[in-house]
Amino acid sequence: MSMALNVTCNKHGKTPAVFTCEHVFQTIEDKIPRGVNWFMDDTGDYQAFCDTCWTTPPADDEPGPRMVCTHCLETAAAHNGLSLAI
Repeated sequence: MSMALNVTCNKHGKTPAVFTCEHVFQTIEDKIPRGVNWFMDDTGDYQAFCDTCWTTPPADDEPGPRMVCTHCLETAAAHNGLSLAI
């Protein structure tokens, strides 16, 4: 049985966690569109990547995944012109 992780966001409270690349996290902060591609992995956790990271693996010197709440991912999606409801 898979168990999705939760995160407590300072803005949105406790929600399922989303693991994002650094660029999606930056979009949440600066509102600059970079694309959002997301899926639920086989453990029930959400993952999201910008267009670049979706098509090209990150370089070794790229920061590791960031954990954000589902509502913050919805915000990043909106900055990219997408409507996402998780």
